[in-house]
Amino acid sequence: MLTAVLIATVSWGLGAVFDKTSLNSMPDLPIVSAVVVRQAIALAALCILGAFNGSLREVRKVPTSAWVLLCISGAFGVGIAGVAYYYAVQHGEISRISVFCSGYPIITLLLAVPILREALTVPKVVGTVLVVSGLVVLSGGG
Repeated sequence: MLTAVLIATVSWGLGAVFDKTSLNSMPDLPIVSAVVVRQAIALAALCILGAFNGSLREVRKVPTSAWVLLCISGAFGVGIAGVAYYYAVQHGEISRISVFCSGYPIITLLLAVPILREALTVPKVVGTVLVVSGLVVLSGGG
C-alpha cells in the first residue's frame, strides 16, 4: 500500500506542475477545454492499462447502481472539481493551490461519519485539526 501511496503522491505532484505550466502556455484557452484534453488523455491511458492487465473487459460487470454512483462521483470529483481546480491553478500559485485542494479529506470526513456511518475517532479529529491548522497558516500569505 505504501508504494501505491508514494506513486500517487509523486504523480499528483508532477501533474500539478505540468497543469500550471500548460495553463500558463495557453492563457486564452477556455479552462473546460484544457480539462477535457487532460481527462481524454487520462481515459486513453486507463483504457490502455486496462487492456494490458485485462481489467477493461470487467467494466461490463459493474452493476447499474454502481454506474450511477460512479457517474455522480465523476461529475463532482472530476468534472466540477477539475474545472474549479484549473481555474484556481490558472489564477494562483500552484504551490498554494495544491495544498488547499488537498484539504478535501476534511469534507470527506464530515460526510463519511453521518452518511457511511464511519467512526469519528480521536486520530481522525486530531489529523483534521492539523490539516485545518496548516491551511490557516498557508492562507496567511507568503
